Amino acid sequence: MKKRVWALYRVSTERQVTDDDIPMQRNAVAQFISTRPEWSLTKELTELGVSGFKKSVEDRDELQQIKKGAEQKSFDILVVWKDDRLGRKKDEIPFMLEYLNKHGVEVWSVMDGLINKNEHHVDSLISFLRYWSAEGESKKTSERVTEAIKQMNEQGKWSGSAIPYGYEIFDTGMNHPKYDKTIKDIRLSESESKIVKLIFYLVLEKGYGADKIANYLNEAGYKSKNGVEWRSNVVRRILRNPVYTGTQRYNVVHKEGANDNEVKLKPFRDDLVIIPSEVFDDTQKIIDARREKMNEGIVPTHSNNLLLNGIAKCGYCGSKLYADNSTKTKSRKDGTKTSYTYWRYVCRKSLNHRETHPKSYFGAKVYENLTVEKLNGTVEYLINLEQFESLLDENQQNKIGNLELSKQSLEKEKKVIMHELEAVKSLILKIAVGQSVLSEEYVMEQIKLKESEMEEGTKRINNVSHEIEVNTKNEKKIKELKSSLFNWSNKYQECDLPSKKMMVSKLVRSVSFFDKKVVIDYRIDLNELLKAAFKILSK
Repeated sequence: MKKRVWALYRVSTERQVTDDDIPMQRNAVAQFISTRPEWSLTKELTELGVSGFKKSVEDRDELQQIKKGAEQKSFDILVVWKDDRLGRKKDEIPFMLEYLNKHGVEVWSVMDGLINKNEHHVDSLISFLRYWSAEGESKKTSERVTEAIKQMNEQGKWSGSAIPYGYEIFDTGMNHPKYDKTIKDIRLSESESKIVKLIFYLVLEKGYGADKIANYLNEAGYKSKNGVEWRSNVVRRILRNPVYTGTQRYNVVHKEGANDNEVKLKPFRDDLVIIPSEVFDDTQKIIDARREKMNEGIVPTHSNNLLLNGIAKCGYCGSKLYADNSTKTKSRKDGTKTSYTYWRYVCRKSLNHRETHPKSYFGAKVYENLTVEKLNGTVEYLINLEQFESLLDENQQNKIGNLELSKQSLEKEKKVIMHELEAVKSLILKIAVGQSVLSEEYVMEQIKLKESEMEEGTKRINNVSHEIEVNTKNEKKIKELKSSLFNWSNKYQECDLPSKKMMVSKLVRSVSFFDKKVVIDYRIDLNELLKAAFKILSK
């Protein structure tokens, strides 16, 4: 009776698939089997684009099918082109070979012959070392590719993509290491970099959106990179591009079928900085906040004549207030008539709920003046405190200090787990040479447990690191806020309406209108300052 043979073919990349690697393996295996008349090929299994180094035995369907077939006595021999077609994981493949051997299955390689004979401890060690070497080679290949990519970007040099607005290309005069040409790079364009600064200024200080910025630039006669008029999508790309803070991004264009489409950043370059990172971050917050409002279906008034549009709320129901106006005629003493527009904020819900709304219409001039007076009072109150300079500093520093201690403790715990993991992995070799009474299953289970603990420890460290970063930024924000409050009233009086809106919105989250009064909900930084001030006064 002929021995039943299963064949396994594997390629780890798409390139190998397209280079006809599978047909080559199939032909080699077929010729190998044909020299053994007592063998009969009954099944072929194929793995496409599967890494024998990255994927474990449990995650490979074909290997699981082979194990099941061995248990059910469905075949007698497994043939592969080369032993690394089974895989390259040193802590799994030797056990897979031993498992098949225990179930009476021989594993043959076209290139290496029988690879799971009844092994003595020395043979078992050789088998282990063979797959350790295969895994090491796979790691080296991965490291070579990674290092090549790293060297391409480690200096943050321009890589030949489109030149961002605000920069120009120039010849460095340096010879290319591979090609017969000189290396090109980018640098600041004096004229364009000024326009980039203007674009970010219009968002932060005037509250302009991309459409309004594009119109402003066109009306002012500024031209885009290719000399045509500005479009809003071009403005949006500029506002979202971190290159203006000195950090270029790459891997932006998503390639179909790519394993990693995550946008990456090159190292920081001081010579490419056009705007500070704080300005860029604040701009992103404004853009994200507007997008969030649009996603939530919140449509604030779009009037350019109202100071509090978008943040004014009805104090009785919490609804957003809408802009409304009426034109009236006024007679002068000389008998001539003149018209003027009266602006007001309106709660639309109040029209059907008069009983819960003592007031439905709020005169814009009256309520805006009430709000500004209250804001001026709050600002004056804070900056006149003798302890103003030290507000929150000690509290914030203590918070960051505690987080730093927590991070150090977590890193120590992770080191202990890492040493424990290495100790458990060393047991694999002892099992292979018969120096340990522990079972393979127990050791593999402990390895997975320690790897899981390592992963959890890394997550916790990353979370604390993020908290430290956030609190450090908050500390800087609070200091900037305290600095901006000095002379706030005078600055406000000198501004145009768009700038006044931005000054108010930086301090105020919302303003609720009631009959003859307003209640201001301050932004978190200012709220923290007020809380700290009250604590000082209560001592």
